Amino acid sequence: MLNEAAHHNPETQILAKSLESLGKQHGYKIKVLDLGTNVPHFEDPKINQIAEALSDFLTAPTIKDEFGREHHKRRNFYAIVETTDPKLFIWYQKNRLRYNNLLALGYVQLAFQNTLDLYPEANQIFSEIMRVFPKSAEEFNAMTDNEKVRTTNTIARALKAALDKFKN
Repeated sequence: MLNEAAHHNPETQILAKSLESLGKQHGYKIKVLDLGTNVPHFEDPKINQIAEALSDFLTAPTIKDEFGREHHKRRNFYAIVETTDPKLFIWYQKNRLRYNNLLALGYVQLAFQNTLDLYPEANQIFSEIMRVFPKSAEEFNAMTDNEKVRTTNTIARALKAALDKFKN
């Protein structure tokens, strides 16, 4: 089910429908589960840097497919999407279920530790995220699709909660 942000961004809704339709047209089952969420702007430049660092992940869609470990099928579909609609391809590549997109989050706490130290509740949330964070691509890729969705949703909710702590 698509989240509330989906109802506020018609362009993203169109991208989601286009991707699912293109998949169906080529015999692939593609399902956009979530369109991502908006990230607030903060007046404090240090906190806004953290929000921007989290933005790529939080605003990204969650796209589930049927490819599993058959990476050659996914690469074939990527090629179809890229030649059909480059803008759609760029959006598709932002999928939260791609480990590379998740990996960047691992550096946020380290990069912004001095600022996070000023917000103990937010810092605690980041520490909790690191406990559920997949330690390697192998660990993440060994998860079922449903486990990946649960893990990335848990991380996204926690990141939003951390950003909410900066507002207080």
